[in-house]
Amino acid sequence: MDKINSNSGAAINGEIFSFRILYVVALVMCSLLLIPAIGWAKSPAATEERGKSLFEQHCSVCHGDKGKGDGPGARFLFPKPRDLTSGLFKVRSTPTGDPPTDNDILKTLKNGLPGAAMPSFIELQKKDLNDLVSYVKKIGEVTEKPTRIIRPGTPPPVTKKLIAKGKEVYKQVKCWECHGEEGKGDGPKADKLEDDWKQPAPPNAFVRGVYKGGGTPSDVYLRFTTGMSGSPMPSYEDSLTNEERWAVVYYNLSLAGPFVAKQPTTGKIIARKVSAQVPGDPEDALWKKASAFKIPLMLLWQRPDAPWRDINVKALHNAKEIAFLMEWKDETMNTTIGVNTFRDGAALQFPASSQMGHGDAGHKHVSGMTPPLFLMGHGEGKEVAGAVNIWHWKADWQEAIDQGVKPAMPMKALLDKETERNTMEKATAGWKVAMVGGGTGIFGSQLLVKSPVENLIAGGFGTLTMKDARSQNISGKGQWKDGVWSVVFKRTLEGADDDVKFDTGKLTPIAFATWDGGQSEVDGMKALSTWYYVSLGK
Repeated sequence: MDKINSNSGAAINGEIFSFRILYVVALVMCSLLLIPAIGWAKSPAATEERGKSLFEQHCSVCHGDKGKGDGPGARFLFPKPRDLTSGLFKVRSTPTGDPPTDNDILKTLKNGLPGAAMPSFIELQKKDLNDLVSYVKKIGEVTEKPTRIIRPGTPPPVTKKLIAKGKEVYKQVKCWECHGEEGKGDGPKADKLEDDWKQPAPPNAFVRGVYKGGGTPSDVYLRFTTGMSGSPMPSYEDSLTNEERWAVVYYNLSLAGPFVAKQPTTGKIIARKVSAQVPGDPEDALWKKASAFKIPLMLLWQRPDAPWRDINVKALHNAKEIAFLMEWKDETMNTTIGVNTFRDGAALQFPASSQMGHGDAGHKHVSGMTPPLFLMGHGEGKEVAGAVNIWHWKADWQEAIDQGVKPAMPMKALLDKETERNTMEKATAGWKVAMVGGGTGIFGSQLLVKSPVENLIAGGFGTLTMKDARSQNISGKGQWKDGVWSVVFKRTLEGADDDVKFDTGKLTPIAFATWDGGQSEVDGMKALSTWYYVSLGK
């Protein structure tokens, strides 16, 4: 306003100053009157309603509709989802017995919890995350403020002397009884530990570099200082000095070396456009032209000795077809199914074409889309329903094809997809029957497949269904070499019926999964990502 008056040549005097005050007051009053009309403010009821809707869409599949940790996906997860109604939170910056801060809950939503199946929801818009925080607090009846916030301060410099001191303290306070002498999670008490709900609570294996509350020195310091409510992990704030806690922090971090696990988040995968035919072989030289995208996966069923898993992904298209190359480390090649024997596998997941753009605009992600739940889509009865299209590569099918044998699939499961709603267990059992028939015409082996990749549809846990024979249109090839699986998936951009469609100029949600047969992974026991997005390069 000074600039305006200066430009007009008016003198600044008491009368003009009084006018300014009246003018500003009038503007403020008008603004306050306008707030409800244009939506600048949100009533508490609206926030709670929105938070509940978001919770049902993104969280209830694991935590249950009421937040008790009993959602339909809970049986596939270990450790089990938290009972949020207890008001107990492991990852906090507050003393034992105190509730978390809003920022503590927000940080968990943004980062997820490595070492659990709690994903990152960083893809959600800020207002959605804040509404979820409010609703989670309501479920847990978190109404009081914490007595104080514990601030780690500046971490001390890491030295060999400090690490050595940390090793002494580790033995002194008997961390080894749970976490093991070498931090492998194999201490004498490890198998006996339970949480407050009498569920098994195996101690962390520090050698994996997996820390639920984050792997920075300050994050680990907070876990030792605050404890993890509801779990056997106590607070050492009163029993160890500040220097001793920092020493243990650096000793634990030294056990894993520089690696720190992070949950999958989100990002864009560029499918480079080429003029040649897109490759169907993982060793094709054309893959060298494609950019590699590194994506971490999270295990749904945690095991102390399971190595952390990530994948490298490349994509190419030629305006007619698209191909994806997935590569990941796997020490053993597992290509058979039998008693206590499991195969390796990999899968790509997309929203079915009928689900693209589906959903309330208020629930859109940062990408502007509302894909179905990344855990095999939404089940029936949800506010936002959504089916997913899954391309599943199987190592045993690959081996059979490489040996000149065409695997057989149950005819009914392929051609009667409307009535044969197979669960994952039934689908696996059906394959075992097919293996017995081996293409001889015996029951269960009436259709011979040409590809090691199966095309499926799902709408939530327990709904995985083979698509009909006309939709088995995905080719692929996998090979294991020097401890690395390389698998190619290839299909036309258009696809069939409700298969995912790829369009230039549009982002297509994509998620990834792998199964390690050597780790006894089968069905829901797998490693997977949240939604990433494919963009067709021009």
